Amino acid sequence: MKKSESIPQSITNTASAPTGWPDGMADEAMCGVAGDFVRTVEPWTESDPAALLVQLYVGFGNLIGSGPHLMVEKTRHGMNLFAGIVGDTAKARKGTSWDHAANTLGEVDPVWAKTRVESGLSSGEGLIAHVRDGTSPGDSGVADKRVLAFEGDFSRILKAMSRTGNTLSPIMRKCWDSGDLRVITKNSPLRATGAHVSIIVQTVQFELDENLGPADIFGGLGNRFLWICARRSKFLPFAGQVPADDLRDITDRLKNAADFARGIGRLKLSPKASELWAKEYMKLSTGESGQLGAMTSRAEPQVLRLAGICALMNESDEIQKKHLRAGLAIWDYSFASARYLFGGRSRVTLDEKLRRILQAAPAGLTRTEISAALNHHHTGDAIASALERLQEKEIATPQKQSTKGRTAERWLAVSKKDA
Repeated sequence: MKKSESIPQSITNTASAPTGWPDGMADEAMCGVAGDFVRTVEPWTESDPAALLVQLYVGFGNLIGSGPHLMVEKTRHGMNLFAGIVGDTAKARKGTSWDHAANTLGEVDPVWAKTRVESGLSSGEGLIAHVRDGTSPGDSGVADKRVLAFEGDFSRILKAMSRTGNTLSPIMRKCWDSGDLRVITKNSPLRATGAHVSIIVQTVQFELDENLGPADIFGGLGNRFLWICARRSKFLPFAGQVPADDLRDITDRLKNAADFARGIGRLKLSPKASELWAKEYMKLSTGESGQLGAMTSRAEPQVLRLAGICALMNESDEIQKKHLRAGLAIWDYSFASARYLFGGRSRVTLDEKLRRILQAAPAGLTRTEISAALNHHHTGDAIASALERLQEKEIATPQKQSTKGRTAERWLAVSKKDA
């Protein structure tokens, strides 16, 4: 059977993107084996191609370990990346985009997939524990210093970081910078040297607006992430699995690339790539002001890390011009995503917060649940007034629900076809 004959029937997502939503990634981003991966998987998934591509980059960059690196003056940059996948709704298919990348990389390195992909970040100490050094002759610590922290609920992490004494934010920053980590507690000094930590977080925009505070934006955590806007690309009523034969060649190529990369030390730019870098460097270094500038101020190292991973995935120990173009194209999309998410956005009104909360909860929410979703930052009267305004605008509607006790009231978002 020809590959095209097995592709499931799909319905294009014709819903208009929100104003300011970034256009798709440029073709240059789909370089080599990573581009082939996206083109192979894309017909079989409702996931956004940008989310598929970037999460494959993050995963591969972690899987190969800390050996391959770039030097920028005296600063060493490994191939570890942080990515924030942000959906416009709860149905943006962010989770499935990671599943495809994770399943493919699991075929490349099953040990890594089973033992080095972790979830449940809550403290700096907990993160260090996954890559810790030994503390005594009888405690050798963790030998494999790779870890990819995958978090499908970024808001939970942001709430944990806001607690007094929580060390997660500074430790995450150190993970991106060097991998030499240290937390001194009264009873147990924790250390990790040479840790190779990558992070993928997924969230919806409302959670960012509600929980990402000024310290996260301007304190240097946010600019270590590649922010990627992701939307549902299509509807697949009868979606299946990507045929194994279709992915076998890509998996084999990535296995060869991983073996190759583990033997590489310092990466350098080819002469033609150096010429392109000289042309692009000023633009990348200029930056923006305000929140957007704070969230995108590490453009240069982000592009170089992306280009380095692209080179290694295609078994090159030299960053060539096409690899750098791929890194620049991915960064352009990330920058456009950050502009949409953080650039010039005024404070979100309570009405807008409620609209987003209800859209992300198809079964509706009680007022108690709405208050909890707002982290109890608003009074009952304020919430009631906002709900009334949404009802008047036919954006939300109450629905009575019988319970064992008194009748409960749930609020639901009004879909366009119902309005």
